[in-house]
Amino acid sequence: MQRIIIAISCLFLLTACEVRIEDDALPAPTPELPDIHEAVLDSDMNALRRHYQAGGDFNARNEQGLTPLHLAIALDDRDLVRQLLDWGADPDVTDEHGSSPLHMAASRDLRHATHLLIRGGAGIEARDGKGHTPAEIAHYMDHTEVVDFLIAAGADDPREREAPEERPAVSPSPDVLAELRTPTPPSEEYQTWTSIGREEVSAQFLGITNDMVVLRTPDDQTIRVPVPHLQEADRERAMTMRSQRALE
Repeated sequence: MQRIIIAISCLFLLTACEVRIEDDALPAPTPELPDIHEAVLDSDMNALRRHYQAGGDFNARNEQGLTPLHLAIALDDRDLVRQLLDWGADPDVTDEHGSSPLHMAASRDLRHATHLLIRGGAGIEARDGKGHTPAEIAHYMDHTEVVDFLIAAGADDPREREAPEERPAVSPSPDVLAELRTPTPPSEEYQTWTSIGREEVSAQFLGITNDMVVLRTPDDQTIRVPVPHLQEADRERAMTMRSQRALE
């Protein structure tokens, strides 16, 4: 009888251990996946990799008609451009003005991005909404190195053509790019935010992106503070403000 009791006790202990092991093996909750364009603007490769693994659309346009590849070009992030192309981003998808990423790279005088896009199959003679090819845009904007590179890659030589009366501009414009970097317009007054280390900053709350509280200072600088680095009261305030924004 004593042996039976001992055996039952051992069985109970083993079962309890198995339950604890299974509990420990449970995966941690997966953080919320940010918008794919937002992840590009934050150069968040982990989020972008999760989008890729989930079959995300790397050719999706945002409100300005820009794809993730357009944004990577605008940020002049070569590694990101290369990775997006490897993940299947189409280099010929145009924005609302008919500009492809190659048009954008030509307007921004980005020879390395131009090389990556051509290697990725970009249409070298594609025309934008005003009928310009990437080589023409580079020529009209005096980006001689990009012009030479495009000609060497097979583009028609635009160097004998006169610049149009309305010359092409950098795309997207600095104003549009600055707007894209701001999560949401602030609606609250400046408030004091305190870190765990007791450092204080007066700023407006813009939002929470990738576990970072985004703030704007009175001198119009955008700063990002990891949520855990704020005092508990400020963390709760940020979460409440985000929830209120979501209900608006």
